[in-house]
Amino acid sequence: MGDPLGIGANLLAIISAFKDPKELVAKLRSLSRRQKVLTAVLLVLSIGLTTFIWALVTGEFTPTITQVMLSDYSLNMSTGDVGTLSATVLYSNNTEGSDVLWVSSNKGVVQVDENGQLSAMSAGSAIVTAQAANRKSSESAKCVITVADPLKGYSISVQRTTLENYVYIYVHPEDDDVTQITLYAQAPSGEVHTPKMGGANLYHFYTETGTWTIYATLKSQRGTYEASKPEDFVAIEVNDVSPTEVDALLAGLPVIR
Repeated sequence: MGDPLGIGANLLAIISAFKDPKELVAKLRSLSRRQKVLTAVLLVLSIGLTTFIWALVTGEFTPTITQVMLSDYSLNMSTGDVGTLSATVLYSNNTEGSDVLWVSSNKGVVQVDENGQLSAMSAGSAIVTAQAANRKSSESAKCVITVADPLKGYSISVQRTTLENYVYIYVHPEDDDVTQITLYAQAPSGEVHTPKMGGANLYHFYTETGTWTIYATLKSQRGTYEASKPEDFVAIEVNDVSPTEVDALLAGLPVIR
């Protein structure tokens, strides 16, 4: 097979002779046939290894990023809310990934961590961007997030009538933009009803006697307020459920049939 050290020395000599073509030809001719073959193999391997290393360094084998897709492109949140965005990175070799850098345009409104978890800090708007990059390309996607202060709640009051089971119930939202108020009544048995309502906030209880618990849910474009504080609930004692709408009409109550 020949002396590898000798072949290596000859290879170095050949490489160093590239500056002078005549000397290169002379050196090649001076080698034996076997040395020429081994030298050629070493040259090919050297060139291949160099090309491979160059491709790795320059990112030649790295696929191009074609698109970044988000789980949401717009979100409405309330101050204090937390949420999560997820990103999918598409590559030119038909593979997918999720390695992105998350950036918020306004950290005072929305903060985002390295996992895409959102924290709504204050009312306003912010753009959260997912950035994907490698040695060959970069792409990004944006989610517009609007943060509003949550609904403050409501006050609730009760006014009894001459009939035990007809009661005026008033819900007064603390916010001006409430678009829907839903009243609930939990019966003594625990069953929850939406009480039958007549005119002027008049409610008719007709299924059970005992202590009913009344509360409400508010809705607006900013979100929903669910009863949670002690003052959101009011208790009503109903000891007679026999009076009917006819009785209410005779009592002068504004019943709507």
